Amino acid sequence: MKNLSLLLLCFTAILSSFAQDIKIKKDIVQINDVPVVKMVGKAGLFSGVKYSFLSFTGDTLFKMKDCYLEYNDPRNAPLSWYELTFKNKTICLKKELTFIRDKQVANFLFALQPVFVKDGAIDTSLLNQFEKKNSYTEFIKADTAANYGFERKQKQALDATTWTRKTQKSIVLKHLVSDRHNLQGFTNYTVYDIIQDSIFIGVIVEKSNFKSEGQNQGYTYNYYFMKRLSKPFEYNGKTHAFGLVAYTEDSSIQSLKKIYVKEKTGFQPASQSKTPLEDYVKHLVDTGCMK
Repeated sequence: MKNLSLLLLCFTAILSSFAQDIKIKKDIVQINDVPVVKMVGKAGLFSGVKYSFLSFTGDTLFKMKDCYLEYNDPRNAPLSWYELTFKNKTICLKKELTFIRDKQVANFLFALQPVFVKDGAIDTSLLNQFEKKNSYTEFIKADTAANYGFERKQKQALDATTWTRKTQKSIVLKHLVSDRHNLQGFTNYTVYDIIQDSIFIGVIVEKSNFKSEGQNQGYTYNYYFMKRLSKPFEYNGKTHAFGLVAYTEDSSIQSLKKIYVKEKTGFQPASQSKTPLEDYVKHLVDTGCMK
């Protein structure tokens, strides 16, 4: 019992040593009632985070903003981070929350250890320690290198594939009971084979999503249109026999997003169409995406 009490006392002491009372008074950030830096800017749900941190004489010490990166291929998760820009370096921090108030930003930034500003100035030694402990930069570099590398390989394989049809017969969609294609990057999905002029040109991946919010509860569907590759490519130890050319994130919205092919206006099937998936595929064939 005595040992347990001593352990609890030590644990409490450790926590209290890291506890910091962070306040903002007239744009001045105070930590435990000690002014450390001036903070000017704004945070908003739609405007994002954009701040300048100044010395007490008004010189800019560093700036902070939030960044967002979305890849072409929706199977690659987007990245969000905060970017701190100094005179001689940039430090990226992992973003897990969206801030809408100054106090939230200050609490996030100055709760990270060690605090690298004192008396309105940057402590270079502490900043280097801060970077080593909290930087998200290497993860961003590795993630972008891997995902952009995959997208380059996929685009090359798509560009090298052309399926020649003798005629332009109507498109046939064959719903598969089970996936026999071993598609990469999907879970909980069903598949349609796309056949035109007796040639197997690609697949449609259907993913269902259950919405439980509001009055319109029920399932919506995401559709991913993939072209069969004449020469599958290898990437990170996996074989990819299909390349993604377009997708629609919500079938009820009926908005088609293309990969690698940019159009000024999006395509939507006819409002009375009973076969919107075939309309989508026909459009992709006509625009060259599925040839």
